[in-house]
Order: sequence, then structure tokens, then C-alpha cells
Amino acid sequence: MCAVRWPGRPETIASVGGHGGRVWNLDTGQSPLVHGTAGEVARSVCAYLDDGRMRLAMGLADGRILIRDLESGAHLRTLSGHRGMVNGLCTFTAGGRTFLASAGHDGTVGVWDLAAGHGELLTGHRYEVNAVCATSGLLVSAGGDGTVRTWDPSAGAELQVLRRHQGPINDLCTVTTADGRELVASAGGDETVGLWEAHADPSRLDFLRSLFGHTFAVRGVCSFTRDGDTFLASAGGDTVLLWDLATNRYREVGRDDGHIWSVCHVDVDGRPVLASGGPDGTIRLWDVDAATDPPDQETLPAEQLAVAHWPSGKALAIGRGDGKLALWSPDTSTVTYIGQVDGVLDGRLGTVTCQPRDGARRDYLCVAGQGRLVLRYGFGGKKAVGPVALSGIGGRNGAVTEFRGGMLLSYADEHHVFSVYLNPVDLDLLEQDPEIQLDNNRHRLSDELFDINAICNVGGPGFVQVFAASGTQITSWTGYPDGMLDQGGELLEYSPAGSIGVPRTISDLAALWVGESLVLAVTQGPRIDLWVAERPRSPLSPNYRNLTLDGTLNGGAGDIKSLHPFTADDRPMLAAVGADRVVQIWDLNARTGVMSIPFPHRVRSVCFDDGTLYVGLSAGVVAVRLSPEVLHSRRDAEERRARR
Repeated sequence: MCAVRWPGRPETIASVGGHGGRVWNLDTGQSPLVHGTAGEVARSVCAYLDDGRMRLAMGLADGRILIRDLESGAHLRTLSGHRGMVNGLCTFTAGGRTFLASAGHDGTVGVWDLAAGHGELLTGHRYEVNAVCATSGLLVSAGGDGTVRTWDPSAGAELQVLRRHQGPINDLCTVTTADGRELVASAGGDETVGLWEAHADPSRLDFLRSLFGHTFAVRGVCSFTRDGDTFLASAGGDTVLLWDLATNRYREVGRDDGHIWSVCHVDVDGRPVLASGGPDGTIRLWDVDAATDPPDQETLPAEQLAVAHWPSGKALAIGRGDGKLALWSPDTSTVTYIGQVDGVLDGRLGTVTCQPRDGARRDYLCVAGQGRLVLRYGFGGKKAVGPVALSGIGGRNGAVTEFRGGMLLSYADEHHVFSVYLNPVDLDLLEQDPEIQLDNNRHRLSDELFDINAICNVGGPGFVQVFAASGTQITSWTGYPDGMLDQGGELLEYSPAGSIGVPRTISDLAALWVGESLVLAVTQGPRIDLWVAERPRSPLSPNYRNLTLDGTLNGGAGDIKSLHPFTADDRPMLAAVGADRVVQIWDLNARTGVMSIPFPHRVRSVCFDDGTLYVGLSAGVVAVRLSPEVLHSRRDAEERRARR
């Protein structure tokens, strides 16, 4: 669906679907078929002016792109090249010529010279490309691999691969602010809208912030200006939201009875109107002036909280979405701000206790995010031990483990796994010179892997092991007393189809000890598989390998996004965060569910300390007391039912 802005005529809407293309008259509600398109199955549409004539480009399910004159209905040309559905279209100009960009379900981006009638396909995306847009000399694409990619359209060269969303990206649009800045908005399957700023010299795209408010995947975005102010509309689930980019606050434009797949802006009698389309084939018009303020707005990135247990003393490490770090004492409710991470904090926090050469044990806070820092603080103190020069992405693709008095960090970029081992001597050096760079401590563990989704570490007597999930595969590396890990890694014998039927991409994994067994919890979709690693065959090679399925945990209705192991009452426990905003607690000794806790806001992280489960939400931190009596009563009841 797109707006058709005729010169000197009222605006209309063009839409496509399973029965060709239509142009909607907003006064009468009539929607005649575009001539010659009956029976064509189309997925995308774009209207543009060419020498004063209105043209319509339609992306079809079979990979063709039809170009038609809207007034006469004449077929002008067919562009062929994609090997599957064309998911998105946009036009741009370069060198005085008009080009069409296309987003292919085959993972390619098409660039077509409309005058010459030919084009080329650009490769780089791992999965389907869902959307394209152009701004500041850049061509921007996004899709199912969760990346935003920028291209030089004249050279056909990929410039950037950017990751911020935790899931697929469904749509893109350009935004021009009141002060002349060029932005790009991205509609994420992770329920967020991403904002990116475009720069012309050099041509690049930089992430600005995420907008939170949707409770379902965001499917469409569009922008418009009114009285000098810039607004952004986003559609997801059954809701259309309107964002004021000056304040980052949103209003609810309306709710539909079904799902909304797209949104666009049109002017009707001089006032802005939003149009939405969905699977029922109906176009709905929404009055922007009737938008209302929701009662529980989740907009400020500063309230996106990550939490971690502080090893010494009763305290909680908190990371805010704006990059601020703090220690919070639950007993006194005091908050001590201890630092700032450059950029937006979007990943997990890691805490670890190490022992430098002076023998004093110290707590370290490791931050996975844009800042890529390693920080150390005493409670109430303000001394940092970083930055350590790490490159790589944030999110859950990072882990830290205490190892022989130091720490081992593992993290990933898009295709490689890295490790950094800081031994007690390194920690002393950081104490003396916080700006020291320890590049020699960083090692690339893997050759190119396919989209790394999750990483976890686990420590044992004299060794540490790193696990990384890539698609449906799991690779393992073992670290020895010198902190060096095996290069290349070992692909574990692991069959996801044995427990799930059809393999799905691994969402997260967690390694923990259950008695003397090393258990790897793996989540794909709505269930958790528990795999026991084969014991080492030789003490000289303490590598746990060859996974055997040892149980499956079922419970939530939605897909599980992340796993958080902890110990309560000397028993190994696992918290699973679902897409339905429910946290499930499992006793891994008994393989039983302890409780399910629903939350009204998005769950970002979970940690446990002294009988209390702390849950970092998009609107604050919630403390849930898990007393031994509660844990025992739930577990005993499950065991009694199992015996019957």
C-alpha cells in the first residue's frame, strides 16, 4: 500500500494483494482495478512521477516487477530477475535518472534503471529482504536476518551491515526532521521501531535510538510533517501509533479488529490521515487528530533496564537504556551511579568476581552493548577499569566467566566468535592504567559462521568452555589454564530435529551444572530442550562434547526469547523469558515448573539474589520473592503428581 500524490489532484491510495492492484478514491471509497493486473498476485507497490505522468510499480509473487501508466493503464515494461516474491519497492534519483530499488524474498536487493529497463541484483542479506528506501545518497535495505544494510547504488557496493533489532525487520521509511536531518525508521519484529541518522559525507547510517510502545511485531512505518513538526506512524498487531519525534512520545491512533500489515500517510482535504491495510483486504482510514494518550507509555530508552546480581554485598547492577550504569541496594533503596556506556545499552550485564595479584577479590561489571567496555566498581565506588578494546555487537552475543583469578569474555560479531582472557596480571595493569589497550589478549576462535544467535560460557575445575549457537548448530571451544581456547572450535553432535521435528533457529542457550553433569539448555520456539554433554575422555582435554537429549520443558504459549540460569536453595534453576511477557521458572533437578509470572511490560533481563528474583522490565525493575517454602511446595506438588 502506498499514497499516490497526483499533481494538482486529490491524493489516492494504491494497494496490491492476491487479485492485482487497486487505486482507492478516498471520497467515494471506490477501488477500481489497475488495468491489466487482474489475477496477478502482488506483494509490494510504489507510485512515482515520470515526466509528469503517474507510474505504478508492482512487485509480484513470482519475482517480476510490472511498470504501468496509472492514467491510461498501459503496460510500460516488465523487470525480471528476482527468484521469488518482491517484498518492497522504492524509487530514487541519481545523476538525473530515476531508479527503482526492490527487496527480494530471495535475499537480493535489485537496482533498476527505469529508462534503460535493466538492473542488477545485490547480494549480502542472509535471509529475505523485506524493505528498501533511499536517503542522502544511500540505498538502505533490511530483512529477515535482522540487519540494516547500506549500499552505494552507483557502484553496487555494500557499505555497512548494522545490527540493533533482535529479530527480523519488516519495513523501512525515510524521515526528514524539522531541522533538516535525514533519518531512517525501521519496523522490527522485536516490537520496537529503530531510528537511524543518515550522513552524506562520508555516506553512512548511524543508530540513534529505539522507540518502545508496541506489544506485537511492528509491520509498517511511514512519516509526514504537519505545521513544521515531523511525525512517524508505526503499525503492529492491531494498533497504529503516532510518534512525536521531538519528544519520543507516542499516541494511539486506533485499534483494528484484526492484524495490521502496512500503514501510509495521505492528505484528505488538507489534513493528515493514516491509512492501514491488513490480511482482510480492507483499507481503514484513521483521523490523526483523534489520537489518544495510552495510560502506560513505554517510550524512554532510559527505562529499558538490564539487571545483574552484584557478587559481593546485597546489591543489584542496573544498566539503563541510555547507557547509564548504577548499583542499587534493595535494603536501603539507594542508587549509586557508577558510569556511562557510550551509545545505547541494549544487551545483558555480566558480573564476575576475580582475584588480581594482590590477593584482594574484586567485583567486575562487564557490559555488552555499543560501548563495548569492561568496568570494575566497588559498591559505592566510582573507579573504572576499562575500556578494553573490544569490537563486536552487543545484545546477548557476549558472556563472561571467572577463570583462574581472572576473567574470560566471549563475544561475537556477525560471523565470528572472539575471546578475551584477562589474567590477574592484566587486571593489575588495568588498575594502574585504565586506558591500556590489551589487543594481544583477543583471539578469533571461529572461521566464518552463519549468523551467530547466542553465546554462553561455563567454568569447571581448571577449564572454561564456550558455546555458540549459529542457526540450528552449536559449536564449542575449550579454554585451558593459560586462557587460550581451541582455535576453530568443535561442532557438537546435536540433532534439533530429534526433539522439535522441524529445526528452528536457536533463540538462546545456557550452560550450567546439574549435579556433576554439564547441561546445555537450548530454546527453539516455545520449548526448551535439555542436553547433557558427554564427559571428557581424558583429563588432559577437558572438552565436554556430543550432546544427548535429557528432557524437554514445556509451558508458555509464546516463543522463548532468552534463558537465565541461577541457583536457589542450592538447586539449579532456569528462568525463561517468553515473547508473551511471561517468565517461567524451572527446577532443573526435578525437571518441573515452579511458577509462571506474567508481566505488563517487556522483559529485558532476569537475575536472582538472596531468595529474590529481580526482573528488568521496559518500565522498571520488579522484585519477586521466591521463598524456600514456595519453591518446595510447588516442586513437591509436581513430584507427587508425577508419582501418581
